[in-house]
Amino acid sequence: TVKFPKFMAAFKFPALEKTTRLIGVNLQVGRSGVITPVAVLEPVNLDGVVVKSATLHNFDEIARLDVKINDFVSVIRSGDVIPKITKVFKERREGLEMEISRPKLCPTCQSELFDEGTLIKCQNIDCEDRLVNSIIHFVSKKCLNIDGLGENIVELLYKHKKITTLESIFHLKFSDFEGLEGFKEKKINNLLNAIEQARECELFRFITALGIEHIGEVAAKKLSLSFGTQWHKQSFEAYANLEGFGEQMALSLCEFTRVNHTRIDEFYKLLNLKIEKLEIKSDGVIFGKTF
Repeated sequence: TVKFPKFMAAFKFPALEKTTRLIGVNLQVGRSGVITPVAVLEPVNLDGVVVKSATLHNFDEIARLDVKINDFVSVIRSGDVIPKITKVFKERREGLEMEISRPKLCPTCQSELFDEGTLIKCQNIDCEDRLVNSIIHFVSKKCLNIDGLGENIVELLYKHKKITTLESIFHLKFSDFEGLEGFKEKKINNLLNAIEQARECELFRFITALGIEHIGEVAAKKLSLSFGTQWHKQSFEAYANLEGFGEQMALSLCEFTRVNHTRIDEFYKLLNLKIEKLEIKSDGVIFGKTF
């Protein structure tokens, strides 16, 4: 091509690599609730940059590297940006090394974590580190579909402490928007009307909106049809026996509902949920749905 002639090639110098000691591990909670272990390092200068930490990606990577606290490790700046551990010098171990254990509790909210192997996730929908993303998903088109409450507005309202939980969306008042940039009377009224209309939503949309791991719109419809408003009070076996469900989905549901079941009941007081039912003729043929 004109932009990238065939006779030209880019040459990259190999990434600079240094040895340092891993002195601890911090746990970070991502916006989806996924827990990422981050290595705390004795400061080392890598090409003019002092590196004090490096990503460990997940606990499978920790097991693959067989890395421990107090190990000497080799570190590079991957892509000249993200520090990464590439090697563990096991021959330099002195007997003071400590295993890096898999966490049981969220470092932010102290809720019990959902451990599905490669990923460990906080299921608490109010966990501070995942709350904004939870709200954005909750109000999105495929969920409660609150027109006008987009990502930027959610972040603005959270920044000004106007929304602090998912439920607080339904407690917003005209005065909460007054003085915020870009909000005039008509826009505020339109948004409040959209929030009020969202109270009348299908149960499956509410289930989808909760952002349960492995539970999308199709699975949410199956839960709604099978259990109605008691969908969050079922056993592992009841979930696993649903058509299209399996052990992983059932386990995810059990963990999520165990942590959030009282919150779900509180939502029922705020929402007027429509429950989908199947109508069946005497000959057993499904001829329609009612809401």
